[in-house]
Amino acid sequence: MPPVEDDLRRIAEGFGELKGELRSQHQATMRAFDNIRDDMQRMEDSQKQAMQSMEERLNGKIDSLGGRVRTLEQKSEDAKVAAAKQGVAVSGITAALTYAAIEIIKRIPH
Repeated sequence: MPPVEDDLRRIAEGFGELKGELRSQHQATMRAFDNIRDDMQRMEDSQKQAMQSMEERLNGKIDSLGGRVRTLEQKSEDAKVAAAKQGVAVSGITAALTYAAIEIIKRIPH
């Protein structure tokens, strides 16, 4: 084989090898991008799940707090009723004592 043809053949083989290596590197790069994309999707899914879990816990705490407020409001209402009853009882006793004092004063000779 003449030297020029031999050189051209080696150049063509070199280009073929280079093309094969570039294809291999391209495929490896694309696999790496796919892996990164999959990792990012997993991270996003994990974050969504964490946010949903946090939202559920917060909603539970808010619901619990609402229940506590209702309980405190009911206790407050019960305390108001008890105070009103106590006030009526004290007023009744005061009225009775006042009436008794007036009757005693009326009966004292002047």
